[in-house]
Amino acid sequence: MRASRAQMSLHAVEGSFKAVERKTRRRKFLELIDKVVPWERLVALVRPYYSEGAAENNGSPALGLERMLRIYLVQQWYGLSDRGVQDEIYDSQSIQWFVGVDLGSEQPPDAAEISRFRRLIERHGLAQRLSREVDALLAKAGLRVKHAKIVDPTVATDSSRVTDRTEEESSPDGELFGP
Repeated sequence: MRASRAQMSLHAVEGSFKAVERKTRRRKFLELIDKVVPWERLVALVRPYYSEGAAENNGSPALGLERMLRIYLVQQWYGLSDRGVQDEIYDSQSIQWFVGVDLGSEQPPDAAEISRFRRLIERHGLAQRLSREVDALLAKAGLRVKHAKIVDPTVATDSSRVTDRTEEESSPDGELFGP
């Protein structure tokens, strides 16, 4: 007898997907970014200002800086609002993996916390510095992030730097893959 959808636990549903798991474009994009970006370098750009985040949070301890930075970058790449990126953390296993959130054991930052961090980045003029830094790191690896009109970031190879691509890795328009 087959269990009804309501009877299946979330764990059972997640486990059933693992058997047929395939990496989505989003997961491939985020895995590549995770490998290419030396996070300690980006954290070092923001660290001098982040202690303010704890004070703005009514004295509560600030969340991990690298986690908040990853959330901020996902927000920028996907053109999401503070509430939108919060929703994506709940909805997307790829984003949960990328930002380091385990919904089974912890609460991710809410939209207010995300907003405070985004404003901190903007107030100190760090948005452009972070963007330039990530773009430079990707360029060094022969990659770049393209933003489409629908705000769908795509990683593409820089054909002048990367020559060995398999047919599986690239599409006819030179797109490596994207989220």
